[in-house]
Amino acid sequence: MRLRLAAVVLTAACGLVAPVRADEPTAKAATADLNKYLPEGSGFYVHVNVRQLLASPLVRKSIPMAVDKYGDTIMQLAQLAKAFDPNAANIPNDKIKEAVDSLKKPETIAKAFDAAKDALTDIVVFGDPAKDSHAAVIFKCHEAVSGDVVKTFAPLLQNNPQFQIKMNDVAGGKTMYEVQMPQSPQPIYFAIPENGIVFLSPEKSLVEKALKGGAAGAMKPELKKLVAERKKSDFVFFAMSGKGVAEDAPVAGWGRITLDKDLSGQLSATFSSEKKADEEAKKMNEHLGQLADSVKSALGAQGNDVAQSLSSAKAVASDGTVTLKFNLPGSAVEKLLAKNKE
Repeated sequence: MRLRLAAVVLTAACGLVAPVRADEPTAKAATADLNKYLPEGSGFYVHVNVRQLLASPLVRKSIPMAVDKYGDTIMQLAQLAKAFDPNAANIPNDKIKEAVDSLKKPETIAKAFDAAKDALTDIVVFGDPAKDSHAAVIFKCHEAVSGDVVKTFAPLLQNNPQFQIKMNDVAGGKTMYEVQMPQSPQPIYFAIPENGIVFLSPEKSLVEKALKGGAAGAMKPELKKLVAERKKSDFVFFAMSGKGVAEDAPVAGWGRITLDKDLSGQLSATFSSEKKADEEAKKMNEHLGQLADSVKSALGAQGNDVAQSLSSAKAVASDGTVTLKFNLPGSAVEKLLAKNKE
């Protein structure tokens, strides 16, 4: 929880510190080798391709449709917020409505996503499935996010009552930051090992190693083989090697989620025995069936295509490995978000 909270803060910082225009050239950081910062002993890997999300035709079309369909609900929530927040109460209703109406236009979303495409491009998470503290989050931002820029803005945050931040100079003239959240016994450490790269971890030694150039070659052969399955078109890709804390956890596996005109996914998980794989495949199919029934019950006719897609996805066990593929057509999402005719 602490790691996720700090990760959210730094994600926002990447966007705020380095806003860019859509016509700017691709940042040099886009070619940086993030895997060289992989902590030794890591057993899982997650890569989020933010650009794939921003470029997805499905996402760009779905957001205006959702705002158009639920615009009245958004306005009601805004009124509720104004009742509880004195600062929000000063915002005129017509300004809120103007903003909501603007988000109904596909060109508004397209323009915003094009402008944000280089601010934050990738998020990578490494770690040990059996040891929560041995983990790290890496943000690949625009190269304008540099050590000097962050060091300039950091003092402005030191008086913030929401958290405490300390700056520690290390060898090579670089700085490591220690962030202490309220009611959190464990601090979070982060640093900028190179322009456009933010490295964050609850383990101080991992940040120190990142500042020294990372641990090149630290990825275990088993995990490296699984990570090689990642494609540039993947929105989310994950891989793991080595048994985690949970008894029913797989010993190895990988999966992907792809966002384009459709939403699709693929999963491969290897378990300790064929019997265990058979049991897990059966559980997955039961959950998929229950989820499909819930969609039908909650969404009615508009959710039929979504329910059908869930029903069509089947987990299959073979030789101790469970595989699963699913595909949700963009047309099903559009049907779900279509505004009811008055």
